[in-house]
Amino acid sequence: MPIVIGRIEASLCRIAHFDYWGETVRRSVLLDSKVDLLLFSHAERAIVEVTHRETNPHNARVLVQAHGDRYVGLNPPPIPLSTEEMGWVFDRPFQRMLHSQYGEAKIPA
Repeated sequence: MPIVIGRIEASLCRIAHFDYWGETVRRSVLLDSKVDLLLFSHAERAIVEVTHRETNPHNARVLVQAHGDRYVGLNPPPIPLSTEEMGWVFDRPFQRMLHSQYGEAKIPA
């Protein structure tokens, strides 16, 4: 799983820079933080591109993570439904009623 940093602090430290607190020249925060990617400036387009590449079902891989003596596995996301398939799903005869645990409550959703 890639580690991504950003915001103004990371943006200002993406290359060698003068550290006023320590009065030294420090190397890039990329090297010190051991991250995979630094997004600088506002990064609206960059974050969309990054998230598309981590969740793209055409190039995603299985992720397995160890938790002590057990493992958790995440499969790649499925290929999104086509417009026709999505229409079919929403045409199903859903009850569109609240679960009985809510009683007579009004939920504005």
